[in-house]
Amino acid sequence: MAIDIRLQPLMVFVDGHPGWLPVLEGFGIDGRSESTITLAAAADRAGVDVEVVVAALSGSSRPRYTCRTIDGAPIAALIDHITTAHHALLRRSFLASVR
Repeated sequence: MAIDIRLQPLMVFVDGHPGWLPVLEGFGIDGRSESTITLAAAADRAGVDVEVVVAALSGSSRPRYTCRTIDGAPIAALIDHITTAHHALLRRSFLASVR
């Protein structure tokens, strides 16, 4: 029977997988001070969809965000989205206007 990490206290799986701590922190989840609450509760407290956190912890491919789905994403994902989607568009527009 598989264990649902959404229902496990953070300290249980952070102790077993210390590499997950930076991932959690990227979502605004403090795996050290919130260690007695479940992952689902910590994600809820941070305002993040627990399924996105679980996908990141499982090593799944990085979630693809759009302007419609970026709300609640970690700050690193927001910065990546802005620079790849919007800066590229502005750069192309600027180059087209100076020609």
